[in-house]
Amino acid sequence: MPYGISKPMGCLVAFLGLAIVGGCVSLFTPSEEGNGSSSASAAPFGTEKIKVPALKGKQVTAAQEMVQKLNLRFTQTGITPGSFCAPGQSCLVYAMKPAPGTEVGWAAEVSVTFVTGPQWSFYKKNRTMPNVIGWSDEKMGSLFEPVSGLVTASFKQSAKTPVGQNTVIAQAPKPGAPLKVGQKIKLVVGVNYGNSTSTGNGDADVDVDVDVRRSGEGRFCSKRWWC
Repeated sequence: MPYGISKPMGCLVAFLGLAIVGGCVSLFTPSEEGNGSSSASAAPFGTEKIKVPALKGKQVTAAQEMVQKLNLRFTQTGITPGSFCAPGQSCLVYAMKPAPGTEVGWAAEVSVTFVTGPQWSFYKKNRTMPNVIGWSDEKMGSLFEPVSGLVTASFKQSAKTPVGQNTVIAQAPKPGAPLKVGQKIKLVVGVNYGNSTSTGNGDADVDVDVDVRRSGEGRFCSKRWWC
C-alpha cells in the first residue's frame, strides 16, 4: 500500500470523508422546518397588524401604558378646550379612536378623549339640563364650574331682573333636555342697571343664539361671566 496505509485504515478514512461531505451537504440543504417555517414566513418588523385595545372607562395613565406597550402612539384631549390631565389627577377615557378591535399598523395613532373626576361627577348628577332660569351668576357659576370651558353667556338688559343683579333669563339646552358629555351650553344673563327700558320677560323662550350674537359672547370662568 502507498504511504504505508493499510487497507482497513484506508476504508476508515474513506468513511470519515463521506461523513464529512454528507454533513457539509446537510448544512446547505433546506430543512423541513425551513420550508414554510415561521422564520421564513414571518412578516418584516413593523408590518404586522395590531388590534387596538378597549380603553373606555380606564384611567388615562393605564390606557397610555397599554397603547405604548403595543408600539402604538397615544394622544389625549379633554372635553373642554385646552384641558389636560395633571399628574396624579383622576381622568377617565370617555371616547377613543379608532374603535376597539380595529387592526392598525405599527406606530399608528390611538387618540382618547377624557373627563376629569369633577367633570364625571357633574354629568352623573346632571344627566339632563338643569333649570337655571332665575339663578344668579354666582350660583350658576358654582354649578357649571367643572365644565366651565363648555359654557358661554351673553348679557341682555332686562327690566324683570332685580336692579343691580345678574340673573339667567334663557338657556340652551332647555331644562330637562338630555345633557351629553362635552355638549356646549349657552346662557343669556339679564342685567338691570336701574334705567332699563327693555321688555325682556325672563322667559326661557328667549332666542339664545340671537342674543349671543347681538350682545357679544363671554366665556365662563372662575364662577363669573367675565374673565
